[in-house]
Amino acid sequence: MRDAEKIDNRAAAVRAVYDAGYDRFKQLVENLKEVFWLRDSRGFIYVSPTIEKVWGRPSTYFYENPRANFDLMHPEDRKRLQSEYSVRRFRGDEIFKEEFRILLPDGGTRWISSRSFPLPDSRGHTVYRAGICEDITERKLYELSLAEREEQLYQILQQMPYPVEVLDKQGTAVMVNKALLGLYGVANEESIIGKFNIFREKTFRENGLFKHFKEAFKGKAVHIPEFILTQNSPGVETLKKKYHMSRTEDVAVELTIFPVFSHTGEIWRVVSIRKDISQLIQHKKSLEQKNIALKEILAQIELEKLEIKNKVKQNLERLVFPYLTKLSETIIMGQTEKTYLALIKNNLDEICSSLIQKTKDHYLTLSPREIEVCNLIKAGLTNKEIAATLSLSLLTVEKHRQHIRKKLGITSARVNLHTYLQQAEHP
Repeated sequence: MRDAEKIDNRAAAVRAVYDAGYDRFKQLVENLKEVFWLRDSRGFIYVSPTIEKVWGRPSTYFYENPRANFDLMHPEDRKRLQSEYSVRRFRGDEIFKEEFRILLPDGGTRWISSRSFPLPDSRGHTVYRAGICEDITERKLYELSLAEREEQLYQILQQMPYPVEVLDKQGTAVMVNKALLGLYGVANEESIIGKFNIFREKTFRENGLFKHFKEAFKGKAVHIPEFILTQNSPGVETLKKKYHMSRTEDVAVELTIFPVFSHTGEIWRVVSIRKDISQLIQHKKSLEQKNIALKEILAQIELEKLEIKNKVKQNLERLVFPYLTKLSETIIMGQTEKTYLALIKNNLDEICSSLIQKTKDHYLTLSPREIEVCNLIKAGLTNKEIAATLSLSLLTVEKHRQHIRKKLGITSARVNLHTYLQQAEHP
């Protein structure tokens, strides 16, 4: 076979292989949901037909408009990408990945993810660039919606009046709100976020707070009615310097700590919500101090009352009782007069004696007549003598005794009323 014939056959074989490869290439890219494109420095050489579904324009539009990729971009993204685009970039060997919006013929927009890469020639020079574009509108809108919800949640958290701290599963602060910064006198969240870690702070291990967080990291919700971080607690000064805390007063808080789980059931975050009860604790301490002072005052008053009673009793025994005794000895009196004189002496003695402790509450329920009967019973008078003294029938006096026993709570008790009243007066 001649050399020329061999060359022609070889060229035909190469063309056949090329044509077969190009056909397979077209079948591949035309069945992708992504858009494939190829261009040189002058414009597009190839764009896959899928571009019409994504951009809403036929592929011929891009062949006729070398700057179609920029012209159809959203103005904000066009300005950003045009400033980055250059001939140097086109000829470079870098792989670029970008996200941008395109304008549709109906005025709508669509999000595109584009990845481009160089195609060097045999000498290593970039003559062509190829790229793949994908419609990511659905994913992008979801991301934007998620970002909006996160921003709303963040703003709600910041406006909450209660101090809130969010820790990751390693115990490091990932979010705090303004109320928490204000509680401890921290200027900005950068002093806390990513730096504070509950597991590494020795101060909280020593004062007992750490054990409650440990329970939350095990999956339990914990409520602490009162936790006080005093300014003289061990390690507080170091803590204040480390996190730039300016508060100089003790901090008293009520805490609720609870875990937040991921969709897989694992602990994702641990949240602590605090309520500043510092003023309440100060008020409580103030009340306790006032109660102590009040008790001391009441004790002093009781001492003074006892002293007054003793003085009254001494004066009666010195200035009154002797004359009553002489009066009973010098004047001839009947039984009724003697009874009255004895009652005067007993009642005067009652005035200066201590109050009846066991029956004081019951006396409040006794009628005036029942109190009179009680006094006569204590004086040792019989029912008949009481009836004569008060001008009552014997049956009436017996009913009064029954009512008195009932009101004193000794109806069924085997105790003499006279003895009971005497013991109640002198416990």
